[in-house]
Amino acid sequence: MHIGASEAVSSLELAEQYAPDLVTYRFHPALLDAATGSALFTIPGYDQSDALYVPVSYRSIRVYGGLPRRVWCHIRWPESNHAEKEIVTFDLTLADERGLVIAEIQEFTLRRLRDTTVLAGGTAQTPAAAGAAISSAAGVAAFDAILAGPPLAQILAVPSGLRFDEPLPAPRTARPSALPVPSNGIPRDPVEQALAQWWQELLGLDHVSVHEDFFQLGGHSLVAVRLLTRIEKEFHQAIPLHAFFENSTISALAELVRHSEPDRFPTVIPLNGKGSRPAIYCLHSMGGDLAVFRHLVRALGPEINFYGIQAHPEKVSPDFAGSVERVAAFYVSELLAFQPQGPYILAGASLGSTVALEMAQQLEASGHKVELLISIDGSPQNTGYETSHWNPHYYWKLARNVPLWITDDLLDHFSWTEFGPRVWRRATATAKRALSAALGRQNGAAYELEGFMNLVALSGKRADFMRTLYTSFKNYVAKPYHGRVLLYQSRTEPLTHLFEVDRTWSGIAPNVEVVRVPGTHTSLIQPPHVQVLARDLKRRLAALRETGKAEELTRQAV
Repeated sequence: MHIGASEAVSSLELAEQYAPDLVTYRFHPALLDAATGSALFTIPGYDQSDALYVPVSYRSIRVYGGLPRRVWCHIRWPESNHAEKEIVTFDLTLADERGLVIAEIQEFTLRRLRDTTVLAGGTAQTPAAAGAAISSAAGVAAFDAILAGPPLAQILAVPSGLRFDEPLPAPRTARPSALPVPSNGIPRDPVEQALAQWWQELLGLDHVSVHEDFFQLGGHSLVAVRLLTRIEKEFHQAIPLHAFFENSTISALAELVRHSEPDRFPTVIPLNGKGSRPAIYCLHSMGGDLAVFRHLVRALGPEINFYGIQAHPEKVSPDFAGSVERVAAFYVSELLAFQPQGPYILAGASLGSTVALEMAQQLEASGHKVELLISIDGSPQNTGYETSHWNPHYYWKLARNVPLWITDDLLDHFSWTEFGPRVWRRATATAKRALSAALGRQNGAAYELEGFMNLVALSGKRADFMRTLYTSFKNYVAKPYHGRVLLYQSRTEPLTHLFEVDRTWSGIAPNVEVVRVPGTHTSLIQPPHVQVLARDLKRRLAALRETGKAEELTRQAV
């Protein structure tokens, strides 16, 4: 594990003798358990405490592919996490060794047990805890029964014998509240009145005070989920389960409902937001996620503010990706909501640099200043500045690139298991493009994408998003840009075609500076090449900061 400020990275590996498990288990439970379990060691004070935490819930899990034998887990947590806190939460991202995101977990919640006798079926501090416990013997029996049963995608084990092939049992016989209802415990507004009614229905109570604790009254996490679902449907407010644990009275919960914003996924993500240098806002690449920038953020160091702009799950759709201008307009609105005043430093890798260019155009058109636009081996298409395929010089450049491609791409971490499918994908995509062109169809760009990216391992929704976004990128026509551009161009081009990002930027942006860095289109932001890029970028950002100070002093003097 590598632990930083409010984030950590754990490296996980399934022992080689268990590699055959991956044929059966696409999402190996041991790897998932190790990934979530590693989050425990990030809790401040955990190493000095004998506290025991048990998992309570996930807010959401999105799985985009199967787990390989080696996997990285990026862990993030709020500053409020501490070993003395009853509830701690984490967000986790699982990725393979190349940085491809496999799964995203939001709000993995653990609860601190004050009395561990509940795990052995002993007497716990609260009736709710005792009622929700499964003894060790019962757990083993349930596990044996699950293994002996039919293969199911999801299984729920509970202490009582619930059956799902018949109507749910009626609520318990109404009983008086466990505590007397004080005169000031009457609901004061429609929010508290609705919560009180739902508590009475779910817990089988005649009366409830707004000051009584949900769990002291016999509630447990399964009932809490039903309650929070009602709140989300009625009040359009998504209250996290861990927040309910800390606000488990009607009065406290009503306060959350009144003042919480509707649930939304963030677009601007602080990958390092504690530095003192100018902030970089970096656009996602093809897949819509930010995991590929983890090496760059680490190489830049803690003094550089680095924010990622990602496509959150609600926007991972072909409708959203159908236009570069539409994508950029949404990101501009999100950026201005996050940081209303410039000047801005925008960046993007590969396709993300084109979206960043369009954002810069829209920002400046609305009166905002973009101080610097950083492109990491990416440029728009359809500019007319690329070398024509009819020009013999194009093929001379291709031939000159072959030795670099062999050393930087083919032989770098060479593996027959990856090389074979890679060649097959490229050949299949080329054949599909040729057939599509012969039939006069317009989906050639999608087939081109399949030639260099393995979309089979992704969910259908994300694959469709990427195909549509790539098609939009190919159709986008960039306008001339007169702002300052810093281009990092990889030394090595692909084998069969040239990106020529330097020619494109030089054509549309007269104020561009090109920096060649070692590596390929993907490896230039991975170790060891990312160190070269980061050193140069830090130097230029320092100079930019000094220039800004000088300009500010000049303005003040005038």
